[in-house]
Amino acid sequence: MDYFFDIPVYRLAQNEYEAKQGAYIKSMMFETENHDQEAMMRGHHWTFYGGSWQFNEIIGYIRLHFLGTQIRGEWWTVDAKRVTRTRTKIFRYSGWKVVYEQEIPKGSTSKEIYRLLLLYLERAQKDKKLKRFYVDTSVFESIGPLVDWDAASKTLNGFRPSAAKKSKRKT
Repeated sequence: MDYFFDIPVYRLAQNEYEAKQGAYIKSMMFETENHDQEAMMRGHHWTFYGGSWQFNEIIGYIRLHFLGTQIRGEWWTVDAKRVTRTRTKIFRYSGWKVVYEQEIPKGSTSKEIYRLLLLYLERAQKDKKLKRFYVDTSVFESIGPLVDWDAASKTLNGFRPSAAKKSKRKT
């Protein structure tokens, strides 16, 4: 399978995480006139709470790929009974489908395919499996308009009818 993008899924949105982290740090601090000691304590509590949101709060990934005329996404998630704030994670394959496939109509332009990809990810965010989490499409949305999605959907396709026909002729 030719995957073309991994979309991170977070336990919660960055602003919510940082607000909770800030409240935790504030509750753990005590007054001191030693600024070095205060900075060390803040750093310790920041790390103990979970550190940076961007890499430590990921609870899964949606692996995007094309299959024929469809946009599909596999679901990879942490191997845990409960999704909690943690720094030790093991990811496992959780399903070949996040939400139902998004059909790409014949003759779609690159912009139309990109819009369909965003629609697929929007449906994933609203799906019962993921609605309590945060699907981060920010990097995808930064690079997406610059990609030739028409060419990508033909090149990075797990089901290439023309390739299948050629291989049948050789036998």
